[in-house]
Amino acid sequence: MYEKVVKDMNPEFITSSEEYGKLFAQEKIVLGRYWSARAAQWQSEGKPVTSSIPKSGAMTTNFGNAIPKNIPDNKAKWAGKFIDYTLREQAAKVVAEEMYYTNPNPDTRYPDSVTDKLVNSSDLEKLNVPDFDWIAKNRSSWRERANKIINKHG
Repeated sequence: MYEKVVKDMNPEFITSSEEYGKLFAQEKIVLGRYWSARAAQWQSEGKPVTSSIPKSGAMTTNFGNAIPKNIPDNKAKWAGKFIDYTLREQAAKVVAEEMYYTNPNPDTRYPDSVTDKLVNSSDLEKLNVPDFDWIAKNRSSWRERANKIINKHG
């Protein structure tokens, strides 16, 4: 199916969020798979964009904060303080209002003005959770195959 899409439908390959947003605003793209948070941002800027969560549930993306191995202790300490701060409700509200992302803390309460733009627990309950070990084993071969298809028809 991927080869058919690339070969017959002349898809756009987007290289940045800004490029994607411009194409939506110019109505050169009418449908695409992207972050609901980014769509909410564009919508708040007046762009003619909306998002919907598929019947099968929200699409997931993993983001995280991490402290790299072997960094100096003083940097690890401050990185830990930063991560701790981002998990607090005050910071979570700012992130939700400005970026439309939820916090890992499930008890976080968000302002009413943004709750309808955030993925919520009922969206996540609909997810069909894949076998991540199987995906991890196959991911590099899928990426390689997709790149070959793009290069063949691009």
